[in-house]
Amino acid sequence: MSPFLKRSHKVLYYDAVLKPSFFYGSSVWSSTSKANLDSILGLQQRAARVILNAPFNSRSVDLFNTLNWIPFYRESHINQCALIYKRLQGNTPNYLNELLVINSNMHTRNTKLICFVLDIVMLRRVVVLLQFVLLGIGTLYQDL
Repeated sequence: MSPFLKRSHKVLYYDAVLKPSFFYGSSVWSSTSKANLDSILGLQQRAARVILNAPFNSRSVDLFNTLNWIPFYRESHINQCALIYKRLQGNTPNYLNELLVINSNMHTRNTKLICFVLDIVMLRRVVVLLQFVLLGIGTLYQDL
């Protein structure tokens, strides 16, 4: 399929199908091990090589610069920071307000970081979500 598509169509496919799969739930599971993050970065690097028809040994930094992409781990970190900022400003939905509780709302003890610490009431589902996303992304690459 790849040789028959223009570069713009490949980028569109990446933006519409693959990138949302990478970032689905990334705010939750992006704090996973470096090996898991590296595997997703490897998938992103492969997508860049396929889109640009680049050889396997080409530098991913050059590929990402050509496509104006940010590496997965950096973009997920930006998303995490944006989510925390929205929570501190009170711009998140109620279900997230219950999961991300501001420390000063939990107790009245005087602490150094009283307003800025979020106690995350989370989830045993993180590992299952990560496995689901990685398996789904792997099957999408077989279609390329």
